[in-house]
Formats: sequence, structure tokens, C-alpha cells
Amino acid sequence: MYLLNYTYTLRALDAHVSTYNQKEEHYNVKVRAAMVATAQQLLKIYGIALAKAYKRNPFSSDALPSLRTNNVQIAKLTHSSTRTAHRHLIRLQEAGIIIKKVWHGSKAPYELWFNPEVLVFILS
Repeated sequence: MYLLNYTYTLRALDAHVSTYNQKEEHYNVKVRAAMVATAQQLLKIYGIALAKAYKRNPFSSDALPSLRTNNVQIAKLTHSSTRTAHRHLIRLQEAGIIIKKVWHGSKAPYELWFNPEVLVFILS
């Protein structure tokens, strides 16, 4: 079973953000603390989704399932507006934390794939 090790995953996230921010010169393109908090919340719900998905249909680390979510859910988790959640997702994609986003229309959740360098698993 694949379970996210949150301690090491959050450390990997911080390291990725730090590396990204050092490369960027302008403050307006850096990943800020609120965006990191959004990424942390997304990783928490992704860990839960992975555990549920693995029980239904086992998968390998080569083909991780996506996280299905929407801006409303993210906004509730982070206590922000849907527009802020959307802006955070854009910046997280630019930083390479989210490597792919597939939009299925305004009435359906979209799918997010995380950078495998940020994910640290416990195999049990």
C-alpha cells in the first residue's frame, strides 16, 4: 500500500520551493507562504485519496492516480476565495510542484498530478 509520509513529503516540498525561489529574481513570481500552505493542504487530501484508490485498485509508483478536486474545495481547505485558490494552483504549476492539470469543464472537478520528486511514500 502506498501512503504518503507527510513529514518527508513536506520537507521535499519546502526544498523544491526553496530551490525554485532562489532561481527567480522577481518577488512576484516566487512561491509565497500562502501558496505553500495550499500545496500542503493539497498533499494532505492527495494522501487520503491515494489510500482510498489503492484499496479499490492497487497501482504502482510509476502510474500514480490523479487528485480530483476543484477551486471550491481548495478554497474551503485554505480559508480563502476560489480566485485565490486558482491563482495558487497556477503558481504551483509554474514552480513545477503540480506537473499536470486536466480540466473537465466547469461542472466537473479537474485532475492534478504532483511532481514525483515532492512525494515520499511509506510502503506497507
